[in-house]
Amino acid sequence: MGVGKPQRRRDREHLRFVAKQPCLVCGRNPSDPHHLRFAQPKGLGLKVSDEFTVPLCRAHHRELHRASNEVAWWSRLAIAPLEVARRLWLTTHDIKPL
Repeated sequence: MGVGKPQRRRDREHLRFVAKQPCLVCGRNPSDPHHLRFAQPKGLGLKVSDEFTVPLCRAHHRELHRASNEVAWWSRLAIAPLEVARRLWLTTHDIKPL
């Protein structure tokens, strides 16, 4: 059995929840929900699933979008954004982690 296309889930309430969280870098509010571009394969005109979003203040969000290598940007800050995104998604969907 082959692997299908990754699902691109959309959840406005989840994005609102993420926006209420403090910036992962500096702790400021309000935040923008940043979609982790490296979390899923690229698709023409497609954002990654909303489950791969983390809170960033406007300044850090702009800085990240200007960075040429998103994974290196996170690594330099010693932040594991996929773990944070997973925890946020589990929280808004009332799913207990394994």
